Amino acid sequence: MGAAKKVRVSSSNEETIWLAAILLFYIGVFMFPLKLRYGILYYRTPFRYAGWANLLMVIVLIMMMMTKKQYEISDKILIIIWLALLIPFFYSNITGKIDPTKVFAAVINIWMPLFILLQRMDRSYRHKVIRVFLIIFNCLTILFLFLAVCEKMTGGKIFEHIALFYKQHHMRGMNFKTYKKFMGGNPFRFCSLWGHALTHSLQFNMFFVLNDIYYRSIKKKYPTFLFFLVALAGQVLVASKTGIVVVLVYSVIALWNQKKWFIVYAATGAAMFAGGVFRSLIYRFTHSPLTTGRVTKLRAYLKSGLYPIKLLTGYGTGISFVKEMQKYKPAFEFPVLMHAINYGVVFSILYLGSIFVIFTIPAIKNRQIASWLGLSLLFVQNNTYNGFSLCSQDLMWFFAIVLLMAIHLMEMAGEKEASEQGGSVD
Repeated sequence: MGAAKKVRVSSSNEETIWLAAILLFYIGVFMFPLKLRYGILYYRTPFRYAGWANLLMVIVLIMMMMTKKQYEISDKILIIIWLALLIPFFYSNITGKIDPTKVFAAVINIWMPLFILLQRMDRSYRHKVIRVFLIIFNCLTILFLFLAVCEKMTGGKIFEHIALFYKQHHMRGMNFKTYKKFMGGNPFRFCSLWGHALTHSLQFNMFFVLNDIYYRSIKKKYPTFLFFLVALAGQVLVASKTGIVVVLVYSVIALWNQKKWFIVYAATGAAMFAGGVFRSLIYRFTHSPLTTGRVTKLRAYLKSGLYPIKLLTGYGTGISFVKEMQKYKPAFEFPVLMHAINYGVVFSILYLGSIFVIFTIPAIKNRQIASWLGLSLLFVQNNTYNGFSLCSQDLMWFFAIVLLMAIHLMEMAGEKEASEQGGSVD
């Protein structure tokens, strides 16, 4: 043990490593987003689908692991489970004859982010690191809201110019036609180089929930209503039905002890409704079911007999996108089903179940029920969007980092409460 302590980095160096890791996260996910990486690599290199893999985030994970003091028994159990998941994962991809570069991207963007959830910061610097993370996150969210407003006013012209740039430079843009249709159609739905409308929907809700958890942890009041308005405006611009439900439900949780604000909410909502702000959302609610045909397509898939879901193995990464499955593709917007058809039911349950358990245990241990409800809402929202299960997205990295920050905040809140009650925080 003594020798082990000698090779450990000092607390100040750990803080520097974590701050650098956070900055690298924002560089990897926001400065070099998926569509930029893939657009450059797909046609210009032999790596093809490997362009999906976020290699900068692998470096972020390694940096965080360098500061890990020890792995608890629960950590070791999860590591064993996650390593075991590689058996059905590789078996399914090998028997399914999946492109190796796609398998590589799946390892990086689906499997590796799990290990982010096990990393922990020291008490001496975690608050500072989380504050830096939140400041950048908040600024980016406001920036995306501003961009969404601009795209709404111009009918998606900014994104249209980006798509044209890609075409002129012979870069594969990935779904640019679909995104252009979203932003120029009825209803308008904000998308960007950084992701689908539902990716931005998650970001706006993570902004509201994570900030609320932060201020709960430090027991400080903040302009909850303004943070809610930012998230609400974002949901209106991306026209996400599930997203709007989540932000409205969490607003009740966030303001449970500030009931006078409900009057302000009602007045604001009435004014926005009268001004036609909710027109796109109302159109989507009245012209399509809440799951946008996912359940209908699921029933059709189950009756078809094509690629039946198996218990222990699947058919490989991206099998729901093959030609004969195209008409059933909406059914696999649910990650639990996409993971199941790709790698088997057991893989899907253990993968998603372990994520839920990781943030549930510290919430219960530290009696942070409101925070747990917020994270659970985000988890449910994530599980209605296939971006959470695609190897061609950075979403799992993004969500894992947000969960990691939230876990630290819940632990901080529990320690603060124990300290105020004269108890031990060890």
